[in-house]
Amino acid sequence: MRIGIDDTDSLEGGCTTYLSSKVIEELPELSLIGEPRLVRLNPNVPWKTRGNGAIALSFKSDSSITDEELLNRILTIVKSDSHPSSQPGVVISRKKLPTELYWKGVRSILSKDKIMPFIEKTTFKGLRGGRGLIGAACAIAWDFKKSDTTYELLAYRKKNKWGTSRNISKDTVNTVSRLDGVFSCMDDDGKISMVPHSPCPVLWGLRGTNSDSLLNGLKYLGPEKAEKSLLFLTNQGSDDHLQETSLSEIEDGICVKLRGKVYSTPYSIQGGHRFFDLIDNNKTITCAAYEPSGDFRIKVDKLVQGDDIVVCGSLSQGTLNLEKFRVLRFENRYVKPPNPLCTKCQARTHSVGKDAGYKCRICSTKISKPPYKSVLPELDTCWYEPPSSARRHLSKPVALMD
Repeated sequence: MRIGIDDTDSLEGGCTTYLSSKVIEELPELSLIGEPRLVRLNPNVPWKTRGNGAIALSFKSDSSITDEELLNRILTIVKSDSHPSSQPGVVISRKKLPTELYWKGVRSILSKDKIMPFIEKTTFKGLRGGRGLIGAACAIAWDFKKSDTTYELLAYRKKNKWGTSRNISKDTVNTVSRLDGVFSCMDDDGKISMVPHSPCPVLWGLRGTNSDSLLNGLKYLGPEKAEKSLLFLTNQGSDDHLQETSLSEIEDGICVKLRGKVYSTPYSIQGGHRFFDLIDNNKTITCAAYEPSGDFRIKVDKLVQGDDIVVCGSLSQGTLNLEKFRVLRFENRYVKPPNPLCTKCQARTHSVGKDAGYKCRICSTKISKPPYKSVLPELDTCWYEPPSSARRHLSKPVALMD
């Protein structure tokens, strides 16, 4: 028996993972199979709240309760705990939904009409528009045995703390960041990335590849302590959203991994955002690294025209928003040498005009323009990414890449 839930929160509050914990508590007579699953879907969906995550729960089948009875019990919680501006959806299925539905949900933008044929034989209900039926169905369809999986231990606050500042110290975050398999706790500059700033019930989210390490980390984090916690199996850090393609095949709304050459020198605009053009088979696209990506922009600045690179990112309004990049082959790099010294009096010469050489102000000796100097690249042939606080949930951290 599979249950999918989505779209119970909004930017103003609520949390689908917290609601799912209440659903589990409401169904003590059913045996949960494995961990609840937190399934991130296409981060380019325009109506998403934060991480575009849906929940899937699997229980041992129980003939003593009908799907309709189960749905009504879940809907009682959804109506009570979902945010008024959300569009919740609940799907209950006795069978696994086709995996292709998950891939459509994580790599494209689906409408309710497109998913209805997949759930017509299930028991489902949408509220206030019911857009959450899309994510609920896609979450059930995720075949975690065919994806790279990670875990997230989510801790929840006492209700009287919701909407107030969280009290989690850097020292305790440093401690858990050193546990085996843990990632994305803190940026290199010391900014804590595992603690949200929204008014939702989540106190913190500890991510990693080793579930035992995450459960062990629960005792270290504080000083504010959680009311309860729940360990999720996730597709976070899987790169499942990326489609390997070429510039000639891309379209708005998808996330891609593609190869090309830097076609223009990176430049900055007001606000500190960086841009450069990428070319492949006479097709070009503008790539962007925005201000929240921090020092990642400095790595972008080191690219030069002609560098052969692989980029990952999402396409929005004709611009590729970078998630990470890697240089495969460097174009030669040259810098203008300093003005040469006078060969007679050793004074520093000055330019007499474009391509006209140099002249000594003291003795009037003329000197030819020296050749540009070859320099080494200031990048390596490795992946570069933004800090964890600016990274998408689905984006695979460089630390987990081969």
